[in-house]
Amino acid sequence: MKKDHPDAQRKKQVAELLKRADRLLKNGQYDEALSEVEKGLELEPGNFYAQAYKERITALREKHGGSPPSGKAAGRAPRPVDAAIPRAETVPEETPEGDTPAELSAPAAGPDLTDLREQHARERTTQETEAERQAEEFARKALEQEINQGAEAEKLLAAEREATVQAIEEGRNRARTEIIGGAEDAVGKLLASADVEGAFRELTRLSIADPDNGKLDELRRMVDDATEKTLAPAAVEPAAISRESVVVVFGNILKAAWREGTPNEVQTGAIEAARARLNVTPEEEKTVMMRVQREVIAEAMREAYRDGDPDPETKAFLDRLTTEMSAGARSAN
Repeated sequence: MKKDHPDAQRKKQVAELLKRADRLLKNGQYDEALSEVEKGLELEPGNFYAQAYKERITALREKHGGSPPSGKAAGRAPRPVDAAIPRAETVPEETPEGDTPAELSAPAAGPDLTDLREQHARERTTQETEAERQAEEFARKALEQEINQGAEAEKLLAAEREATVQAIEEGRNRARTEIIGGAEDAVGKLLASADVEGAFRELTRLSIADPDNGKLDELRRMVDDATEKTLAPAAVEPAAISRESVVVVFGNILKAAWREGTPNEVQTGAIEAARARLNVTPEEEKTVMMRVQREVIAEAMREAYRDGDPDPETKAFLDRLTTEMSAGARSAN
């Protein structure tokens, strides 16, 4: 024969005690009913029905002074239970067969206790869900704030970069304007003072700073005319100067002609006339051309990098000048 589990036996004993307490309660025997409930709580302290009966019996006993009402005896019809007693706390009468009702034999599985557990589970789930929602909302807001701060910082950096670029461009424009205006005036003044070399140097600066300047052609013609007049062979008597002076004079002619690269037609004519008039030998021309090449390139580099890194047009001019002067030096060999 299969034996009952200890828990099942204990629940069965508690159910029997509660049934006796219910009969005593209906007969107004509060102390006796409370004693039966206490026995049940000793067996199973956490029994929901026993605790509810204890509270109700205690309240009724205080209300009625602890004595049974007159005219009532054991075995009479049950006294109606106060309507305030919850339905779940009512213990049904014993069945004819003496079996324990299902709700008393297994009170832990009663519908009210199950509802309470389910309600507690729902509340806990709701609280957890709300906590997760709040955490997600906090994280979302923090991320949005970080993104907004990053976007704002990027805007500030972009504005600073734009302001820096604008300031650099404005500085370059001012410098270019000053160079253009100064070079235009300087060419005329230097030519008036017979400083052809200085006028040619300013003309070179102007052609680099403002290659589309409308005065360039006119100023070039003025410099070419002054060069032709100043370096005219007829003004020099070969017998009156030494070979060292010949080299110096011819070098100045080459230097003035090569400042912008390959000499133009007027400058080439002046070089040929000076070579013939001064009786410049090929060896002398080779030596002079090598010196002029170094000096012209060095002066152009100093001028280009005087105000910092030159712009692409100036760099292109330096590359062209270096290439053309190298070719000129080789042709003089």
